Amino acid sequence: MRLALLLIVGCAACGGSSPSAPSPRPAGPPAALVAPGTGSADVVVATVNGRPVWGSCVSVQRSLDQCVAFELMAQAAEKRGIGLDPDVALATRTAMVSRLVADQYEARHFTPAELGAAWTDLVEKRRYQWDHEEVRASHYVRVPAEKVTPEQDAAAHALADQIAAAAAGKTGWLPIELDETADQIAAGHTIEKADVSFKLPAQLVEPYAKALFALPDVGRTSPAVRTQWGWDVILYTAVLPAVHPTEDQLEQQVMPGVK
Repeated sequence: MRLALLLIVGCAACGGSSPSAPSPRPAGPPAALVAPGTGSADVVVATVNGRPVWGSCVSVQRSLDQCVAFELMAQAAEKRGIGLDPDVALATRTAMVSRLVADQYEARHFTPAELGAAWTDLVEKRRYQWDHEEVRASHYVRVPAEKVTPEQDAAAHALADQIAAAAAGKTGWLPIELDETADQIAAGHTIEKADVSFKLPAQLVEPYAKALFALPDVGRTSPAVRTQWGWDVILYTAVLPAVHPTEDQLEQQVMPGVK
């Protein structure tokens, strides 16, 4: 912030032998061109014509000489009346606001209680995203068998068993591999395929949930499973392990995004 402001006034001071024509816009009060310290811990590392050069400037610019040069430019600009220029005044106010936001908001540690309703809306209502039991994602190939005769159900079951047998014992499978296998076996028959996002067992129909959560590893497939829609062969595709953070851990994880 200080660099941007000093570059404006410094360039204005060094740009010619005399000040530019007065702006028709109201100038307002002169801009304060004395660089302030960042707090009680800041120290004066040099003085230029009696004005301080702060340690925070050195740490940011990595060069005491450069900070001294900026201070000289600022003083030259002030002598030329550049502090009355509306652009310089605006830059000064902008820098001061940016400093206030950085010191009093960005660097400040907020608590959930201080945020009140904002924390409730953004975190408590979505706590399940960070505090949950194990959830699994899956993919299935389904032989439809909804509202069918016993004979049709048996035929659908037999076809699903063939697909499951072809995939049994395989590891590291991807959905496309199961789909291609099913297409070859079920040629001429209708089958359905779909991804299922991360779910808890309670979010799935019971037969599907039992089969999915019984699989030992990602990339394995289940035997044919009867659901109300047909016979499914389920591929276990991804997992989010159970996680139960403490309130302090949840705050550390979520607070930056809430702010």
